[in-house]
Amino acid sequence: MAVDVALILGYDALGGVVPAIEAAKAAALTPIAILNRAGADYSGWLPGKQILRSANVNRDHRALADEIRRLGRFLGEKRIRVRAILNGQDRMWLCYLDLRRAFPSAAGMPPSHIVKTSVKPNLRFLLRQTEHHVPYVLLPRRYIASPDILRFPPLRALAERSGRLIVKPVVGSGGLGVTLVGNGDAFERNLGRAAEKALSLQRGMYGDRIAAPFLELASRRPVNDFVLVEAYIEGIEQSMEGFATPGGGIDYFVAQRKTRRVEEPVFRDLEYLVCNDHPTKQAVDCVSSLLRIVEFENSPFHIEVKGSGRYGMKPVEFNPRVGGGSIADLVASIHAVNLHELGIRTVLDKVRVDRSFVTVVVQPEKSGTVMSYRGLDKVQKQSDCVFIRKLVPEGSEIDRMDREAYLVEFCVSGKTAAAAQRRANELLGWIGVEIE
Repeated sequence: MAVDVALILGYDALGGVVPAIEAAKAAALTPIAILNRAGADYSGWLPGKQILRSANVNRDHRALADEIRRLGRFLGEKRIRVRAILNGQDRMWLCYLDLRRAFPSAAGMPPSHIVKTSVKPNLRFLLRQTEHHVPYVLLPRRYIASPDILRFPPLRALAERSGRLIVKPVVGSGGLGVTLVGNGDAFERNLGRAAEKALSLQRGMYGDRIAAPFLELASRRPVNDFVLVEAYIEGIEQSMEGFATPGGGIDYFVAQRKTRRVEEPVFRDLEYLVCNDHPTKQAVDCVSSLLRIVEFENSPFHIEVKGSGRYGMKPVEFNPRVGGGSIADLVASIHAVNLHELGIRTVLDKVRVDRSFVTVVVQPEKSGTVMSYRGLDKVQKQSDCVFIRKLVPEGSEIDRMDREAYLVEFCVSGKTAAAAQRRANELLGWIGVEIE
């Protein structure tokens, strides 16, 4: 027998991991959180045997895949069957790509979406012959420590043509390691320092054995072999959030315009000035065009663009995920849609697992004051507990007329109705309510 699992990549932040855990349970999959050594604490949601903390998360993905395969012995089965892989963390996309290679039958976001967007030089490469082109150079590592960094001819040509430059890691880093280099007297020295900073940040996140597909080179290369240098885009930055549909279509679109930028400790724009549920035609056309060129569909996106009506809008970055901060809450407020859950459901709907559900309620056995509950946390951690809700808080009074009230409600999934019923009865025995 094999146990059907969903791998949930979490790195070091809560992000969308908890909704993914709940969704995996609802799909009758055993969720396994894959974290780095210092990852966030999910012990309130999963038992320890379903949390894999590994130094290989961004150091050695082949070794990580072997660690995952060995989890079967801890889950009471001889082997595991990876049915889905879910991720929403920028720093885990390269891990995601390699795990999709290791477990090719797993459902998940198409790897091509990640290759074309999260590996930042690839997006620039794909947009070369379009209105969204931004001049760039993939700077080899061997030039970075050189006192004469501009001896790399493509970089020298870019500097002469573009003036101010942005230096950044070749993969997403949450704004860390990104530097704006002005065209002043110390330009070459500052450019070299910025490149060293980007590479140092990148090497702190990824081991030298971690590779990525570089479309420009038509090959997989270690990510730490390069940093990205590109022309600085003038204009007001805007965040575009939504769900991509086939042919460049957009659902649940929201745009935000920004007004202030900080460069330390991370390079990013702040203070949203306008949150618009009716984006301009220019914004809609720009995002729709990007989605068509990249062939991105059936997934949430978070795209940062800059520009003006005169020079057009250029992408700063294209994230194949829901945006951070409050923008997802804004989408939910305007469109009544949770993009995190929609993206997860789009993946898990591809998984075909026979399952049945049983919902159980706990009712009071006598009148009095609800003093305490026991066992709720233990039930919540179970891989087959889809949800558990405490409906009546401690301190509430239960009188004779309330004897049919629901104190607790929980749902269990199973391969068959009979199996789910047996398991529900077992979990029910774990729950206690003290009423005095």
